[in-house]
Amino acid sequence: MNSQIQQSGRRLLMPLLFLIFAVGFFAPVQAQQKPPKPISVRVYIMQSLDFGTFCVGAAGAKTVSVDTNGQRTYSGNVILLGSGSSAALFIVTALPGTFIHVDTGRPSQLTGPGGAILTLTLGNSYPASPFVAMGDYTGVNIGGTLSFNAAPAGYYSGTFSVIFMQE
Repeated sequence: MNSQIQQSGRRLLMPLLFLIFAVGFFAPVQAQQKPPKPISVRVYIMQSLDFGTFCVGAAGAKTVSVDTNGQRTYSGNVILLGSGSSAALFIVTALPGTFIHVDTGRPSQLTGPGGAILTLTLGNSYPASPFVAMGDYTGVNIGGTLSFNAAPAGYYSGTFSVIFMQE
């Protein structure tokens, strides 16, 4: 009887071993994960920083500010006219999860009639820097402040730099 049990066990053992090896041989292969996509950050200017129209009074230090929502405030002898102000709007494209730092740099100068100069200091960004890109597109608003003593009427223009850095 012992020999019959051993023969039955051997008969069952061979197909069982074949099944184990077959499953192991055809099991899905675990490969190395795909390399990460290269981090690419692109920035598009969608809206300019605009302080709207205002009038200035007597001599003395004055400021006009626009916050990240486009709301204006002032100090000194300034009268705000109309409602045409807006914060700068940049669209940042990046892979979700990319860590981005915004550097608004140093103050710049805007020139106007007769060489008059206004000083532009950019404010903080919204979302606050640094931030993590949550989708393919992130809107970034930046306001600023104009500082001046005297400003003859006219059109003022200039440039400013904003640096978007991936970390």
